[in-house]
Amino acid sequence: MMSPTVHARRCLLYVMNENAQEALTDAFEAQVVSPEWPTALYLKAALLVQARHGPMHRKLLNTRCTKHIQVQDTKPIKKRT
Repeated sequence: MMSPTVHARRCLLYVMNENAQEALTDAFEAQVVSPEWPTALYLKAALLVQARHGPMHRKLLNTRCTKHIQVQDTKPIKKRT
């Protein structure tokens, strides 16, 4: 099984080279490998919004961002030693 990071990085390369369909495929693959990984969720939602698949995907992106921020706010801050 490939790391979700590999899919995410390759997805960004496809975006930079204007290969939207390949980028979207890798974003979906990253989410399959790691369903709760926020980066995969952001990539997928952002690409769907960019591809203009409707307001439903904008709502998904906003929901995921809000969920991630709430999770980050509840994590205790680790002190460096």
